[in-house]
Amino acid sequence: MSLIAKKSSAVREPVPEGTHVAILYSIIDLGIQTIVWQGVEKTAPKARFTFELCNETKEFDGVEKPLVISNEYTVSFGDKANLTKIVEGMLGRKLTEAETQEGIDLKTLVGKVCMLNVVHKETPNGTYANIASVVPLVKGMEAPKQFNPSMIFELDNFDHEKFNTFPQFIKDKINSSLEMKKTEVEDASDVPF
Repeated sequence: MSLIAKKSSAVREPVPEGTHVAILYSIIDLGIQTIVWQGVEKTAPKARFTFELCNETKEFDGVEKPLVISNEYTVSFGDKANLTKIVEGMLGRKLTEAETQEGIDLKTLVGKVCMLNVVHKETPNGTYANIASVVPLVKGMEAPKQFNPSMIFELDNFDHEKFNTFPQFIKDKINSSLEMKKTEVEDASDVPF
């Protein structure tokens, strides 16, 4: 084996653009993340939503599986917040003032069928698929069965078994959260010197 590192030649193919029947099957609490927005560093609670595209499949390890798409969202409601648009799109209605003030248990959205509009964004590093909008399933359209098992992961109820199934980049993201860093500091203070 050579120990020369170079850019991977593997081409990651994004999911196709267009409107897709989808099911939200996973929400992963990424914790409070440090982000830079318009040149200013701030912290915000983040979550990763993953949808399976019911009619877009590919063979993986000899099994035909739906393609998936994920986006990260700041966990808060606001007039221009992406999460507001996603939740309202899935529900097919505007959120009430009470819902935005008191909050909605996002876990209730897991398993919900919707329609996603996927667009591609070209960057110097490749083409990426993004969720542009979400709407409810068309009335009268039969909801497909969910293929992937539902996954809900919350830092407040940390499940090591679930955590260990995540790809390394998601583990790294969770471990970079303020909650996990705080836990490391608290654990370190228990060590006698």
